[in-house]
Amino acid sequence: MNQSSLYHYFKSKENILFKLMNDAVDDALATLNEICAADLSPQEKLNEVLGFYTRYYAGDQERLIILINEINSLSESNRRILVKKQRQYVHLLRSIINELAADNKIKEVDSTVATFAFFGMVHYTVKWYRREGAIGLDELADSFSQILTRGILR
Repeated sequence: MNQSSLYHYFKSKENILFKLMNDAVDDALATLNEICAADLSPQEKLNEVLGFYTRYYAGDQERLIILINEINSLSESNRRILVKKQRQYVHLLRSIINELAADNKIKEVDSTVATFAFFGMVHYTVKWYRREGAIGLDELADSFSQILTRGILR
């Protein structure tokens, strides 16, 4: 495709960047919402969310790098759209953790701290995780889930 054809579909480089970022966030959010709406226990939901999020983002590091590093390259209006959706990620995970707390199934841990600790683990994989390395995505997802849940579950 030549450049003029590309700009037939997109008005600017920012529109291309926003489309890539927004589609990734929407795809993940749809799956996270499906998991949270499923007939699963809070602990099962937690494990499913942690596993999906790890595989989705650590499994496509180019996507993760763009989402982490390029959000400030967007206009304020586009950035607000993505931040609002990212807050939904936080809300979903924190809600599951709060549900576990209400059922007295976790230690006294601030749910916001636990939520961002998990996101920090996954987002930092761009610095060290290699898909062709010794640890596969499923094993990584299981490890992250165990690290988070063993630290908060009674």
